[in-house]
Amino acid sequence: MAAQLAAFYRGLRPAVTDTERYLRRLRRDIDDCERKLRDPELADFIADARPLCAQLRSFLRDRPGLFDARVQAGRIVEGHGDLRPEHICMESPPAIIDCLEFSAELRTLDVADELGFLGLECERLGAPRLGRMLFDVYGELSGDIPGPALVHYFQGFRACIRAGLAIWHLKEARYRDSPKWTLRARHYLRLAAEHLERCANSS
Repeated sequence: MAAQLAAFYRGLRPAVTDTERYLRRLRRDIDDCERKLRDPELADFIADARPLCAQLRSFLRDRPGLFDARVQAGRIVEGHGDLRPEHICMESPPAIIDCLEFSAELRTLDVADELGFLGLECERLGAPRLGRMLFDVYGELSGDIPGPALVHYFQGFRACIRAGLAIWHLKEARYRDSPKWTLRARHYLRLAAEHLERCANSS
């Protein structure tokens, strides 16, 4: 799977060459995520959301050179956009399905962001070692070895995004009384806090 992904990314052209444009997109995504997490109807999540989103913004502000280096290296590509374990069929060769065909914008992201998201989902499902192996093999085959601070940042970022998507289900009457989405959102927020702490310790 890692070899197939490495070959896929190697064949893609850079999708973003303007660092400020890329940073604006990340800041906008953080703002959108915080609005979801701080919705007045979902007050239980407000205390968790505020410091996490502040950490995400601070890293963007304090470490713009990390993101500029990724842009200049051509690592922002039009990829899959929703690379989760359930979208990978481990045949020979593996089949990777259900990319976000409807939105080129959502598919446009850093390779480290996309692989970090897959690693995050493996971790959420109880297999964190798979994510580490994925980066090891991908780095060996591609020569692209993003630093741990950047990878943990993207994983914290994606965990916050997923928490916002999870709790948004609670605004629908059919999900309101189910504990599933509340528990999933809290799990993502715990993962976000853990990865952002590792990000800070790796800086």
